[in-house]
Parts: sequence; structure tokens; C-alpha cells
Amino acid sequence: RARLAVVYLTSANRPQEARIELGRQEAMAALRTQPGLADAHYALGLYWQRRNDHTRALAELAKARKELDQSSHLHGATGASYRSLGRWEEAVTEFERALELDPADMTYAPGLALTYGRMRRYRESQRTWSRYIALTPDAYAHMVTKGFAYTRLDGTADTLAAALRRIPPDFDQAGMITFAHWYVARLRRRPADV
Repeated sequence: RARLAVVYLTSANRPQEARIELGRQEAMAALRTQPGLADAHYALGLYWQRRNDHTRALAELAKARKELDQSSHLHGATGASYRSLGRWEEAVTEFERALELDPADMTYAPGLALTYGRMRRYRESQRTWSRYIALTPDAYAHMVTKGFAYTRLDGTADTLAAALRRIPPDFDQAGMITFAHWYVARLRRRPADV
């Protein structure tokens, strides 16, 4: 039941309300039959993340840690909650551990790269974005995010402009690409380019 709960809570980036609640119910049922079950506490941690209660999420994830310490997903989820609470150093530690445990799974690389960016550790952010994009070549929105990070690092629009040239013309996630084109034109002082 605990694993079913995890499936309900991770089946999509934004699972429907009913699936979130089913995840909680399955995790609670698993704890009733097996008190202290690490997978159930992990599922409850994910549930509280979906509810934006990251303090409670961290408490549940901590209960799962003893048995799931070698789980990249546990460390990634923990990093996500620390990041949401603005606890940057702890978030970096957890995200790095997740990537160390499973280097081929880049699920948590964007979280790490964005956290480095928040900490103004731009070079580390760039290295992480590059690693992620190398393994996920169609991550267009992340290419643009990496380009924006370079503008903060060196003040130039070259990397962002290069990323924009790689993006298919029909891709514009929530106006991000349109804004990026405007931003490049602004940085280059060429408003007619928009």
C-alpha cells in the first residue's frame, strides 16, 4: 500500500486532488498494518509536500531515512522541502546526495541548479544545468533557465541567445520564450530584434 501511495503522489507533476488524497489514505493504511514502515513515511512526506507543508514533509521524510538512506528519491524529496523553506545549504546537500546515489537519474538536477542560483553560486549552477541538459536534450525550458543564469554570471546574453536558437518555433512555455527574446534584445540594446 505504501508503494501505491507513492505512485498516486508522483504519477504526474500536479496530480489531481483525488489522487493526492488516495496517496495519503494508502500511506495511512500501510502504517496501520506496519507501524513505522519507511515507505509509508516517505509517501506521507510527499503528501505534505503536495500540501505545501514542508515542515511536516521533512518530519515524515526523516522517519523514512534510517531504512531509505540509499534512496536518491528520499534525498531529492528532502532537498525539495529544504529548498521550499529557504534552507539552501541543506537543500544542496540533499540534492547532491540524490545525484551521487543515482547519477543517471537527473530528476533532482534542476532543483540543485536553481538552488545554487539562489545562493549566487552561478558556476556550480551552470555545471549542474550543463550536466542535466546533456542527458535531457529536449529540456528547452531548462536551456533557457541556464541562459538566464549566465546573464547573471557574466552579464552577457550569448548563452541565452544560443539556447533560444535551439528551441523549436512552436515551443513557448507560459510565455517564457517570448520574454527571453525580449530580454536578449534588451541586454544587447537592440529593441527592434523583438
